[in-house]
Amino acid sequence: MHGRAGTGGIRTPGPARPHTPSCLPAQPTRWCAAHIVNSSAMTLNTLPQTAFSPSLLPLPKAWARTGLRLFAGLLLASSLAACDNNNQPPAATTGAGSAASAPASGSTNTASSTPATDSSSPAATPVAGNYTLRLGYIGPGQSIGGPVGWALEQGLLANALKPLGFTQISQHIFPNGPDLNEALLSGKLDVGIYGDTPALFARSSGGATRLLGFNTIASDAWLVVPANGVNSPAELAGQRVGLPRGSYLHRYFAGLKDQGIVKDVEEVHLFPRDAQPALERGDIAAYTAPTGLGPQLKALGLKVIDQASQHGLEGNSVIVASESFLKAHPGFAAAFDQAREQGARDLHANPDAYYTHYLTTTAFSEPVVRESWPVSSFNIDAYPQQGLDLLEGTKAFLLSNGLAKEDFSIADWQWHEPAATEGTK
Repeated sequence: MHGRAGTGGIRTPGPARPHTPSCLPAQPTRWCAAHIVNSSAMTLNTLPQTAFSPSLLPLPKAWARTGLRLFAGLLLASSLAACDNNNQPPAATTGAGSAASAPASGSTNTASSTPATDSSSPAATPVAGNYTLRLGYIGPGQSIGGPVGWALEQGLLANALKPLGFTQISQHIFPNGPDLNEALLSGKLDVGIYGDTPALFARSSGGATRLLGFNTIASDAWLVVPANGVNSPAELAGQRVGLPRGSYLHRYFAGLKDQGIVKDVEEVHLFPRDAQPALERGDIAAYTAPTGLGPQLKALGLKVIDQASQHGLEGNSVIVASESFLKAHPGFAAAFDQAREQGARDLHANPDAYYTHYLTTTAFSEPVVRESWPVSSFNIDAYPQQGLDLLEGTKAFLLSNGLAKEDFSIADWQWHEPAATEGTK
């Protein structure tokens, strides 16, 4: 992955070394780091992990069948196995957990967190257990953002899951969707919060996952070029464009090609953290930048020549769980979503408090954060119509271009608790 000439004479760095471009937040724990959040003290601890070195890789026609994904899965296993204590199912429960509204002990956030509790939801019967919820996500921050992240910060999620036997919540950051899929499908994660494109691809390939809802909807993407670069996507003909394989950014750029907006370009796989140096060296002519990075590169003087929102090619951040995990933990989905919804309502009521907190988890500036993740992108309902429409559009695109294997119903993908048997009523 390093020290070799790439396709077309592009050379990747020599000896592997930690690398953080100046446009990206400095990550104390690098990609795939794991943080454990104790549900009573909300303390963070860092688990050992393996750093990735930057590279430029030509894209194959089907990104699913690549050794890179398998290799990444093996690297992730060593750090994620430390949290692998969810194999034994808990005792049967009678309903979903009810979320508490008090902030977790030791939290430095002073924002109000008293959203109304849904009194119609049945209270969970406490069960014996010492489970760790393993959450995987993709993002520039040291913690999950959006409603789920706010529910974590406010203690809502920990309190909602405590009656179900969960005493810790660990967060695991990934460089892209295919790597997160690998961990989720191999049983090293319980829940993934990531782009809809890789989530849909995993399900269409037979992955035993279930949709729990959305964390954000209508995430934009930015097509960025150097300050003296081309002025339109059409001018990229004959040049290289970097993008992270298997992500909503990949779907966005493929959509541009499908609509005839770009033609005759060479695509190379490149993680967001390596985009700015590659653009500055001239290794690539453009990069499809995600939330955070796109506005940041623009603020640094690079040029944006297109956005996904101009073509209806935005992505969503979906919440997906392992089906076996959901079956082993009855009531989890309802408790999780109640905490997420409470987090979303409190975020909408106190946006400044949320952004103040999120800015402590990332080196992005406040204008960049607010442009990348506006309050309107944080859905309150678990399944907002805009998110579902975008999801259906992405699925149809993947199927029509042969990038997804089999069609499936989004409604059937959604998780519904099995009906209680006579013995557990």
